[in-house]
Amino acid sequence: MAAFTENTIRPKILIVDDQESVRVLLSECLDDLDIDIDEAESGKVALEKLARDNYSLIILDIQMPRMDGFEVLERVRNDLKQDDIPVVFVSAVFDQETYIIKGIEQGAIDFVSKPINHQIFRRKVINFLKLYEKQVKLDQLVKTLEYTNKQLKENETKFRRITESANDSIILLDSEYNIRFWNRASKEIFGYVKYEILSENFLEKLIPQRTCSMMRKARPRNSAGLHS
Repeated sequence: MAAFTENTIRPKILIVDDQESVRVLLSECLDDLDIDIDEAESGKVALEKLARDNYSLIILDIQMPRMDGFEVLERVRNDLKQDDIPVVFVSAVFDQETYIIKGIEQGAIDFVSKPINHQIFRRKVINFLKLYEKQVKLDQLVKTLEYTNKQLKENETKFRRITESANDSIILLDSEYNIRFWNRASKEIFGYVKYEILSENFLEKLIPQRTCSMMRKARPRNSAGLHS
């Protein structure tokens, strides 16, 4: 049984075909996978399901009455705005290149011809689900990074608001004692504005030589902050 990672939402596939026997056959090909399978007997039913549920993959028959697979896919992309769901077309009409070209232009990622080769179909589905899982993880990572970046900016804004309004001098140093932050109170106390003092060496600029030598001996080299 093929299993997908525990941190990923359980994959759900929608099989769309007007013939029940085909839907049953395709479902049986995948029944040992760790996935959920849903079925739709028409394009109309498929669109209704897609509008209210999330799917990892759509297996879509081309030749269906009233609404064929091409129209279903077009409406999925345009009306439902679902550009990320991979779609595999299933049909017996792949002897004509126009069908393949049209399917690719509308956003299908692959084709499976009838009669169905069980092993090929099953392997394709597994591969597409793995690709979809990776895409979901990537999307989650991007959202996490965006949230983290937003939090960092908010924390930086709060930090600057607090330090700039403080009455005490607040100075941040790197491991080499170079000045990286200088608040307004530091300017009032030492007489330097930011552009004059940032990146300057704190010990050499502000501390007497004798005291400077003592501090270099006593202060750990990996310390990164100082305030007065």
